[in-house]
Amino acid sequence: MTYPEIYRKVQGHMATVLSLGALGADLRLRQTGIDADPRVRGALQAIISHQAPPGTIEGLESGQIATLVGQITYALQEALDLIHEPERAPGWTYVDPSVLQERGRGSRSAALSFRAMAQTRPALRAILENQCHFLDIGVGVAWLSIQAAQLWPSMRIVGVDVHEPALKLAEANIAENGLADRIALRRQSVTEITDESAYDLVWFPSMFMPAEVVRQAMPLIHRALAPGGMLIFAMFAPAPGDVGADVTNLLTIRSGGHPWTICELEALLTSAGFRDLEFVNSGATACTMLARR
Repeated sequence: MTYPEIYRKVQGHMATVLSLGALGADLRLRQTGIDADPRVRGALQAIISHQAPPGTIEGLESGQIATLVGQITYALQEALDLIHEPERAPGWTYVDPSVLQERGRGSRSAALSFRAMAQTRPALRAILENQCHFLDIGVGVAWLSIQAAQLWPSMRIVGVDVHEPALKLAEANIAENGLADRIALRRQSVTEITDESAYDLVWFPSMFMPAEVVRQAMPLIHRALAPGGMLIFAMFAPAPGDVGADVTNLLTIRSGGHPWTICELEALLTSAGFRDLEFVNSGATACTMLARR
């Protein structure tokens, strides 16, 4: 491929990136209630008209807008991080509060996906609606837990994490949303969980955890679940397009995780004692493996 051909391809990708930024900017303006210069707003609307049918964005809930803004920010920050520090070792090392908060807001989509999956899965719906005790592993700044607590008022939540900068923000976020009586935080590794039959639902974001940590954690999580309780084992969903799977693998590795195959995961969970395994790929940011104790 010649330089002019590569340059034209780069220009095409630039248009895609800026279109994504335009969508994020419009959503941010709706989220904050702040308006932009009319010329800028008009240019944003012209771009967005090619991305979504009229009325689509206007019909979004506030939680959905926050989730989309977080996910768009996450993707663009990951791209910049990759350019700025291609030599960085895999793992989660962010300490900037603004970055942690934006990425945490994107995790609200997980709670929304629980609700969507439960619509066609009576067992999951029963767990969520009946005084569920939920273990949020890798709680981060707690936006997933907050969203879940708001969706299911009888839910009680324990969030564990080892990243102190995130936990400090989590504590503040929980307090600001009036949920300190329902969401408890622990500075604890997933390999140190000693609870027995304590939870009805466990969220496990494998994309941020090395393979050896996941292998150590699965028997502990199985023990921590009550009989009939459910594990939601999350992975990044394959991105669309010819290079989608490769992009997802790169994102997983950079985030500190292992790109599990379905066969690997089935063997791992079965050996830990789980049953009723079901792979769910909703086409959203994360795909999941549901499993029951």
